Amino acid sequence: MPYIDVQGEIPTGLDAYTNYQVYNTLDSAVTAQLLPVMRGELNSNTAVVYRRELNVLALCLEMSSKGFPVDQFCLADLLFQLEKDSKRALHILHRLCEASGFRAINPRSPKDVPDLFYVHLRVPEIWEHDRKTGTRKLSADIKALEKIRTNYPSCAPFVNAIISYRESSKMASVFARGLEPKTGNLRCNYSPSGTETGRLSSQQNPYGRGTNGQNLTDRIRQVIAAPKGFAILNFDLKTAESVAVGYISGDRNYIDACEGGDLHTAVCKLVWPQLSWTGDRKADKVVAESPFYRHFSHRDQAKRGGHGTNYYGTARTLAGILNVPLAVVQNFQDLYLGAFPGIGEWHIETIRRIMQEGTIVTQLKRERRFWGRADDAATHREAIAFEPQSLVGDIMNEGLINVQMWIKSQLPEAKMAIGRGRQLLPFNPRVPDLRAQVHDAGVFIVPIDGLAEISVKLGKLLEYPVDFGSKGVMLIKNDVMVGKRWCKQPKKPLGHWRDEGLADYTPGQELHWSDK
Repeated sequence: MPYIDVQGEIPTGLDAYTNYQVYNTLDSAVTAQLLPVMRGELNSNTAVVYRRELNVLALCLEMSSKGFPVDQFCLADLLFQLEKDSKRALHILHRLCEASGFRAINPRSPKDVPDLFYVHLRVPEIWEHDRKTGTRKLSADIKALEKIRTNYPSCAPFVNAIISYRESSKMASVFARGLEPKTGNLRCNYSPSGTETGRLSSQQNPYGRGTNGQNLTDRIRQVIAAPKGFAILNFDLKTAESVAVGYISGDRNYIDACEGGDLHTAVCKLVWPQLSWTGDRKADKVVAESPFYRHFSHRDQAKRGGHGTNYYGTARTLAGILNVPLAVVQNFQDLYLGAFPGIGEWHIETIRRIMQEGTIVTQLKRERRFWGRADDAATHREAIAFEPQSLVGDIMNEGLINVQMWIKSQLPEAKMAIGRGRQLLPFNPRVPDLRAQVHDAGVFIVPIDGLAEISVKLGKLLEYPVDFGSKGVMLIKNDVMVGKRWCKQPKKPLGHWRDEGLADYTPGQELHWSDK
């Protein structure tokens, strides 16, 4: 390309390719001019996060470039089942419409669905702001439908049928036309700046293929399988957000419960000390599984109610979600916050900071300003959830960065072929291959022959301590799972494959593979 001197305007008479290069060069030049200005706006907190995000960009590029290998035989079974599900959901929806005296609708139509709920069923209208046009419009997206289902139970069958159809047809479309044409991989795009908490986000790649790789269910994940001779190694931060809540709040009882090995049973022992506890871990877990209310055990209530209470959920909201009487939830929250008073104090302190300062800074220096009304309970809940969720995402990213730096410094021979028509597999028998980050989990493809050695090394690299001063040092352990497919062992596997789904794994444990 010839040298082109641009003095305030684009030269005319250039061929299409040269003109394209000029525009790209100017884009880069503008970014370079803005960089020193933006750096001048950074403070001691945002500068730390900026440097971390530069490393996270490398993680995102690596995961976005590779994608997930897909078992084509299993995929054929999945597509068949998804087509059956979508047809069944559409049939049910049309029967419901007929029974209610309304015409058969297209569940994807931006006109039919609002007409059904807001005109025919007389549900109060839900509006949203359209960023593209800058105007208000009636909403019939997933959030609006879930709100209708919660507030108007008589509409729940309609909503369930519409959501079921949309999800089935969307997944069928992704796997039928959204795989890479040459490799057959499911490639998603990862972004380090797609959320306000700092968590990674995932979506379609720039070519319109792929989907949100962080939001796939086990049923969909069955089609993602390691190649012959390899296994999928999944590291999951153990009860990560609960541990983070313990250290942020400084509640020693809750920290001890989290680090004791069985958080929910430990919570039960503190909230319901009158039960017949024995001191034996297995026997106490059986006691915790004793009935609490209807089909809920004490352990269920400790898990679901405890998580909701940690994030400032009101008794009325939790009663609706858990489908238990309000008085039962109120009594549980009184006992729970009595056993863990530090959590309630943390809620109060967070609300004070929002009302006086409007800013929350995590222990890893991620700073966020909240623009919602300072006296609004929704803003308070958002601020309370921000710190533990952000911490967990940053801890996982720091661990994955450690893995990447280790591969770069200690395994210089490790190569990954990326490009048109080239194989996307690790060639070195001792190299872990990062494929996904799912908020508090990292997913690798590793050679089976090097599984024990690699899992031990990765487990150490992924542990990232966070110093909370007088509260102690938080070190979240990893749960390790391994399998041939990226899903827990399904009760009804697709097709007739006999490979194993993910199962708990201890390094050195003897494994029996049906087919290496």
